Amino acid sequence: MSCARSEYQRLCQEHGTKTVKDVLKQLSPAENTDRTQLIGLDFSGITMSTKMWEIIGRLLQRDRSIIALKAADSYLSEDRCQALCCHLASNFTLTTLNLKGNGLRAKGASTLSIVLKRNKSIQCLSLEWNSFGMDEDAFAMLMEGLAVNTSVLHLDLRNNHITHLGGRQIATALTQNQTLQELDLSWNHCGTVGGKALLDSLHKNRTVAMLELCGNNIPDDITTAIGLALQRNVDRHQLESTYSNKTQHLSQALDKEMLSKKKEISSMLDKLEAQRSAFDKTLQASQERIVELQQDLGLREEEIEQLQARMSSTETTLRVSEDQGRQYQNIVEQLRTELAATHEVHLEELSDEKDKYHTVQMEKRATEKLAVETTDSLREKVALLDRSKKQLTAAVTELHDEKKQLELQLQRLETSFQTQLLSLEQRHTKTLQEQQSNAQEELNRSRHTAAGREHALQEQLRQAELKHSELEQELSRLKTSSLSARESLVADQKAQLQQIKNEHKLNIRHFEERSQQLQVELDTKQSQIIQATSTANQLQARLTAVTQESMTEKQTLQEHVKKLESAAEENRTAADTERRERRDAVSKSQELHDRCRHLEQELVRQKTKLTDVETQHIGQLATKERDIATLTERADGLSKQLQRQRDGELQRAGQLESALTAFVSNTKSAHI
Repeated sequence: MSCARSEYQRLCQEHGTKTVKDVLKQLSPAENTDRTQLIGLDFSGITMSTKMWEIIGRLLQRDRSIIALKAADSYLSEDRCQALCCHLASNFTLTTLNLKGNGLRAKGASTLSIVLKRNKSIQCLSLEWNSFGMDEDAFAMLMEGLAVNTSVLHLDLRNNHITHLGGRQIATALTQNQTLQELDLSWNHCGTVGGKALLDSLHKNRTVAMLELCGNNIPDDITTAIGLALQRNVDRHQLESTYSNKTQHLSQALDKEMLSKKKEISSMLDKLEAQRSAFDKTLQASQERIVELQQDLGLREEEIEQLQARMSSTETTLRVSEDQGRQYQNIVEQLRTELAATHEVHLEELSDEKDKYHTVQMEKRATEKLAVETTDSLREKVALLDRSKKQLTAAVTELHDEKKQLELQLQRLETSFQTQLLSLEQRHTKTLQEQQSNAQEELNRSRHTAAGREHALQEQLRQAELKHSELEQELSRLKTSSLSARESLVADQKAQLQQIKNEHKLNIRHFEERSQQLQVELDTKQSQIIQATSTANQLQARLTAVTQESMTEKQTLQEHVKKLESAAEENRTAADTERRERRDAVSKSQELHDRCRHLEQELVRQKTKLTDVETQHIGQLATKERDIATLTERADGLSKQLQRQRDGELQRAGQLESALTAFVSNTKSAHI
């Protein structure tokens, strides 16, 4: 308000006029009020000059906080009204204008018509107790402005001397205006002609809901018809408002649902993108791991080639050992021939040694039984501890079988020696002892060399088995981590390794058979048999140690395999969860699409229902209009009948008056 006050004072200084106290009071801010609050000015009963009203019009044009102006009974002349209203045409904040009781006529109507044509903010216009209807041309201009206006909702034209021509002009304006809702024409002179024109205009106008016509000398049938038309407009307004509210509510609900669904879809898409990125990362990591495993496979293949080269070198050493065994066989055959030549000579000499030999033989048999029992127990333990070492145990059993065969051969030789020893002589004992000592030394040397070679071969076998176990571990890891495409390569490599292993085992068996042959040939005497049993016990102890090491390695392998299987199961469960989440996301998106479609279908149904209801209401309105038309026709017929009755009554009244006048004249003449 302080801004409006200062603006008013400045305008007064520009025009060289003094301020008015009443205006300053209206523009002075009250206590505890906001300065930006919208205000209304009330100049009712205040008389001011033309310049002051022009200043107020300029103030209304510049200040946007004034929304209402009341100038009732302010003795506004035509010039003062023109000075005020010429600035209201460009105002866009004033919503209420009250010019009651100012006696405005032609100039006021023309200026107000300009305001109605240009102004787009005035909604309530009160022109009560003026004289616009006395000048028909000026009133026609005012109605032209009303016909074009699109903002006025309430218009008050009470006591404006509006005749039936003015009623027709108002009717023509109402046929064009589609915003006016309330019109007050009380206490004018519209008559039946104006009432009929207004009734005809209401058939075209669908916005006017209230029309006051009391004191206009309009018949009751016309007023009832006008009331029906107004009720029709009211019903139409209510239906349109309800339909608009329903459509707005549905559109808002649909917009909210669509926004929520869009948000859900966007969140689901973000989750899918995150899952895809995680899956891509895992794929990338797995591909990198596959590349690393391929590199490891290449290294392992190189190691396998090195092992093959070592196997070839061991085969060459085995061949050399076979050649040496053949040489030893030749030496043994020579010794046998010498023994056969000297067998007959030494029969007599060996008769004394027969008893000693029997005792030694009994001791040998006892030791052999103990060795057999120990070997059997060791076999059972080896079979229980490791089934994978069946081939080695089979080789050991073959060794024991060959030992038994050798024992049988020795028994046969002993029987032959017994028959031959009887014929030998005692004189050749010294030479035989010397030869035996020499043969024994040579056999000891060959035994030591064979034992060293066997030890080296066993170490090579243990290293090969360790490498083989390591290769099996790496192959198991590769199997769990690599893809199905690499499984065939791994299987081929495993088959090759198995073939190499089988070949290596076959070579070892050949070497063991050759060594057994050497032992059979060398174990011709009792000392050699005892030493062979001791070496067998050592070999069994080594086998137990090897089997224990293999069992520990197997346990570690099983633990690694379990860990790899658990990791694979976790990866599978993670993949399954990801697949389920993707399926759930796809199902949710499908459900959202289905819901959107369902909502669209419901909207279409609601629209069809609304159209059906609109068609029904239009039909009902059409029937009501037809009823109104029939009622109007009936009212016209009744009015005509009433007019005829009135004319007849007037004629009868005239006849009665003429008869009374004649009777009075006759009575006067009679008295005279």
